[in-house]
Amino acid sequence: MIIRRMTAQFGALDGRTLTLSNGLNVICAPNESGKSTWCAFLCAMLYGMSTAQRARGGVQPERVRYRPWSGAPMAGSVDLITPDGAITLRRWTENAARPMDAFSATFTGTDTPAPGLTAQTAGETLTGMPREVFERTVFIRQLGMRTSNDPALDRRVAAIVSSGDEDVSFIDAEKRLRTWLRARRSGKRGAIPAIQAEIDAANASLDTIRARRRAVLDADEDIAAMESELASLDERVSAARAEQRKKALNDLAAARSAVQTAEAARAAASAALTERDNALAASVFGGASYKDAARR
Repeated sequence: MIIRRMTAQFGALDGRTLTLSNGLNVICAPNESGKSTWCAFLCAMLYGMSTAQRARGGVQPERVRYRPWSGAPMAGSVDLITPDGAITLRRWTENAARPMDAFSATFTGTDTPAPGLTAQTAGETLTGMPREVFERTVFIRQLGMRTSNDPALDRRVAAIVSSGDEDVSFIDAEKRLRTWLRARRSGKRGAIPAIQAEIDAANASLDTIRARRRAVLDADEDIAAMESELASLDERVSAARAEQRKKALNDLAAARSAVQTAEAARAAASAALTERDNALAASVFGGASYKDAARR
């Protein structure tokens, strides 16, 4: 994150703008010219204005100490360069009881919101540290620097000591691993018992599937045997049908021969009858009845 320009309506900064250049910027100015006010303004722009502070030892809370001298509502903007591009942060006051409670983060020169930046997360997202760590490390105040212990800062220091990386704490990692281990082994609700139960259920399902597969294989064997028997029956039926057809054809041929023989015999008988009728007609009595023949 690189700060390019800040415009503030904050304490003595009545609409003033501070433009920064690349590299280290050193501001040399007389007392009460606003150097500390600019620092407080930057912290407020990143993390918001705390409303939980109370007056202590005659020191007013920041929301009172940095109330604009002009009486205007507290507000400001900061132009930044980030890995995602140029971004402009804006905070302004909509409720006097919660100064700088309204927030926006857009790509500079546009109305397009910058992803991942909200009023609550902007500071930690841009600096990589929560407000408590920021105020106790890189943000150096002229007066009233807080040196009390803070859990987040303690974790970062312990992480650097144990692992050399402030984002990786050996204590947190070990605690997390132990928590995960307990969660996996604890009673019937742990992950390992749950997974074992799933394995048992899967094995039972697998046994059922295997039994069904054996039944299917047995059924396939029965079907194969039945198909073989059916093929044999088909062959026997085909042979029987061929034999019956052959016998029927033979019987038909014999019947036709018998019919032909009978027709020939009938024709011969009919010819003999005709011959006899002709012979009778040519005889003495011809075709006379027996009474006519007797009278003759």
